[in-house]
This record gives sequence, structure tokens and C-alpha cells, in this order.
Amino acid sequence: MNSLREKYTQNQSAISTTLGLKNVMELPKLKKISVNIGMGELKGNDALQKQVAEILSIITGQKPVQTRAKRAIAGFKLRENDVIGYRVTLRGERMYDFLDRLVTYVFPRLRDFQGISSTGFDRHGNFTFGLREQTVFPEVPYQGAEKTWGMQITLVTSATDDAGARALLEAFGFPFTKSAAK
Repeated sequence: MNSLREKYTQNQSAISTTLGLKNVMELPKLKKISVNIGMGELKGNDALQKQVAEILSIITGQKPVQTRAKRAIAGFKLRENDVIGYRVTLRGERMYDFLDRLVTYVFPRLRDFQGISSTGFDRHGNFTFGLREQTVFPEVPYQGAEKTWGMQITLVTSATDDAGARALLEAFGFPFTKSAAK
């Protein structure tokens, strides 16, 4: 069993008292994690796009899916069906493994890390944040990176409000900023 899942099961009573829930089945759970990378200025560079897909598959342990433009936008020099990014949706054991590596290895490797801001909640129990570069993951060699790019990570929970999602993520050891803690 994953260490984060064990930590969550040990803290279930504390979470239920914090949220005022009487039944264990009411507790919020992590449903999925979505990792997105937008291509932006990498458009047209097929070798670099291939490298982005390979590194995303190394980071997540799953093959990414291309996201394509639905319609042409002349101002962005974008045509219909152009590749505009890659995404991966993680569920089950891979989701917990990714979250464990994120909390244990990636956040401490971030430069001048003070915690994650809690402004990424969407009032429906989901939390979205971004990372500026892919080289903070220990699987990615820094020497092999031609260019750095960011990624957007969304944690989808079964919580109906932000308080439930925040309590869930804090039980997983998610480091929120001290000034935003309530």
C-alpha cells in the first residue's frame, strides 16, 4: 500500500472531526490527477514536441494524449487540428505514486519554495497549480533538457467545497503557504 494512502487512512478521524462529518463514507477522496503541458512556442518543432511527450510519459508513467486545436485562430497562427499540447489523466495506484513523488521529492527541489498558494481551488473541491519547469522531477535529467517548459496539474477530489478538498490535501501532506492557512 502506498504511504500517502496509509497516511490518509490514519488521519480519517481527524479529517471527519475537522469537517464535521459523521460517516466515514462522506469523507472526500482523490478521484484523479490531470497533468497538462501546453506547447506554446514549441509549435512546429517536431523534435522538441516528441521530447515533451517522452518526458511527460517518464514523469507520469503513462503515455500522454495529444490535444489538438478545435478551430483555426489566425491571430495565434493556429490551424485546425494542430497539436497544442499533451495531457495525462492518472487514476488508481499511478495517481497515488505521482502524488507521493510530488510531495516527497518535487516540492523540496523547487527553488525558494515557501509552499503552494491555496488560490487554486475552484469552489467545487478541485485544486489546480502549475510548475514552471520539468527538471524538478528526479526522473528527468537536467543535462538532457534543451528547453524548460511548465505544466499544469489538477487534483480532482470528491469534495463538494474547498474546505473539504483542503483538508484532504493537507492529510496527504500537501504544503500550503503559511499565510494562507486558515
